[in-house]
Amino acid sequence: MVNKNKKPVFLLILTFIALIILSISTFLVVFTYIREPYTTLEKTLYSYTKDSRFLIRFILKPNQVYDSPMLSAEDNIPIYLNLVNSIVLDYRYLINNLKTSGNLHVVVFLQHPDGWSKKYLENRINFSDIALHKVELSIHDIIDYMENICKQIGVKLSVFNISITSYVMSKVYLGSNEYPDSLTHTVTLILDLIRNRVSVTGPLTQSLVVEEKTKLYIAQTLFGLSIENLRITSAFLLAIGGILIGVSAFVWFRFPDKDPVKEFESKYQSIIVSASRIPSLSGKNVIYLTKLEEIIKISRLLEKPIIKYIERDNNQNRILYTVLDKESVYFFAVPTTIE
Repeated sequence: MVNKNKKPVFLLILTFIALIILSISTFLVVFTYIREPYTTLEKTLYSYTKDSRFLIRFILKPNQVYDSPMLSAEDNIPIYLNLVNSIVLDYRYLINNLKTSGNLHVVVFLQHPDGWSKKYLENRINFSDIALHKVELSIHDIIDYMENICKQIGVKLSVFNISITSYVMSKVYLGSNEYPDSLTHTVTLILDLIRNRVSVTGPLTQSLVVEEKTKLYIAQTLFGLSIENLRITSAFLLAIGGILIGVSAFVWFRFPDKDPVKEFESKYQSIIVSASRIPSLSGKNVIYLTKLEEIIKISRLLEKPIIKYIERDNNQNRILYTVLDKESVYFFAVPTTIE
C-alpha cells in the first residue's frame, strides 16, 4: 500500500503545538490587556473629628423688653444694642477621643466699613486635650474706642464689626505617632448704631473630620501569576507560536509531499515498460503484493521487467505493476487519479 500524503510526523506535531501555543498566547494577550494589572484600594491610616465652638452671650442692662438678663446668639431674636452691657464669648476646642496639645491664639479686631481695622484684644494660651478661653467685651468701651478713632478722621461712626478669630496650632497623638493640626475659626458681631441692633454672622460651631488615606495597589493574578508577568509571558509565547507557525508553513510549502509512485517510476524507469492492456491470466497463479518494494524484488529475482498498466474504471482508476512469470503473475495496484 502506498501513502501519498506522508508528511513527516514531527512536522505535524510541530504545527499542532504551534497552533496550541498561538491560541493560548492570543487569549492571554487579549485577557491581560483588557484587565488592569492592579486594583486600587483606599486604606484609612487615621481619622478624627475636631470641634470648635463659640458660645456668645449678651449681658443686658435692666430692661422691660427681655425676660432674661442674658441672651444667647443662638436665640435668633433681635438684640437691641443700647440694652447690651457686655458680650461674653466662651470658646472651646477639642478633638474627640484623642490626646492633643498645643496653643490657642484668640484675636479681636474692630473693623470699619471703610476697610481699616484695629486689633483690640489678643490672648494666647497653651492647652492639653481641650482648649477653653473666655473673652468679655464691654460694649460701651468698644463704642467709645471706635468713636474716638472716627473723630480723628472726621467720620461719624454708624456701623462697625467686631471680628473674633481663634487660631489653633496643635499636635494630635495617635498611638506612638503625632500629627500636626491647625484650625481657624471666625465669628463676627455687627454693631449697627443707627438701627440700634447687634447681630452675629459666621458659624458658631465647626466640626471637621480629618482623615489620612493611602492607596494600596493589589496585583491582579491569574493562575497564580500577576497580570504584568502574564503580559510578558503571553507576548513571549505569542512570538514563539508565530515563529513555529512560520517555520511549519515554510517547511510545509517548501518541501511538498513526495509521490512514492513517481519516485518509484523515476528510479526504476529502466525496467518499467508500459502496456495498453492486461495480459491473459488464464492458467497462471495470480499473486497480489502489498508493498511497492516487493515488485522490485520479484523483478530482480526473476530478471523480468515491470509492466505498467492503467486500469480505468468509472469509480476509480488504478495503476497496476505486473511481473509475469511462466506460472505466476505478480500484481501491485496503486489507486490514483489519471488526468
